[in-house]
Amino acid sequence: MKNLRYFDRYRKRLYDGSYGDNKVGFFWIPKAKGYYQVYATTGGGWDHVSFCLLTENGKFEKKIPKWNDVCKIKEMFFDSIEDVVEIHPKTEDYVNEHPYVLHLWKPTVKEMPIPTEDDLKNEVTISEEIIKRKDLNTKVTVRRSLNWEHILVEILTKKGDILERYPTWEEMCIIKETEFNGDEAVIQIHSNVLPYDGHTRHLWKPLTKELPLPPSEFVGIKKKYSK
Repeated sequence: MKNLRYFDRYRKRLYDGSYGDNKVGFFWIPKAKGYYQVYATTGGGWDHVSFCLLTENGKFEKKIPKWNDVCKIKEMFFDSIEDVVEIHPKTEDYVNEHPYVLHLWKPTVKEMPIPTEDDLKNEVTISEEIIKRKDLNTKVTVRRSLNWEHILVEILTKKGDILERYPTWEEMCIIKETEFNGDEAVIQIHSNVLPYDGHTRHLWKPLTKELPLPPSEFVGIKKKYSK
């Protein structure tokens, strides 16, 4: 993650009354018609950036940031060579205290597995399915290589044309829940190495390497699904 001093002009007070330092900070970053409210930290083995949308008056927008917003925050807070992920955790670890906040993660101690060109070349398509919805349809393609299970998600019109927008976080969560078991964690990857085209979003699950995961307490203590 970049040195947070770069964003000093956007700093707000933290919950303890301080303004943070080069490793922790709370920021309001201007955007069109409002702000990105960003909380960034380095520690505990992770670089972690969480953010939500604010109106021009500083009020919370009750909507989840879009993929393009996530990409902008990734570019602001991480170097281009850094691989960063969004995590869909195991069901038992799912925390949703702030439903309009998204999170970007990069491990600083363990290595995050990232698909290689060979992984992509050696993928085999396992299945394709069109999930019919009220106004739109969702195309789900399952591919697999030796090292990865890879799911591609596209939004289609009723006529079958690819809609020129990325699937939302909510739509990706639905696909995660339908395509994976509750004890499986998967990731969405922000990387310059992966040749993403069009308006497709991707879910990845490593098959041969361990997926490092941050403690759920880094997000909150209120589990969405309590036992």
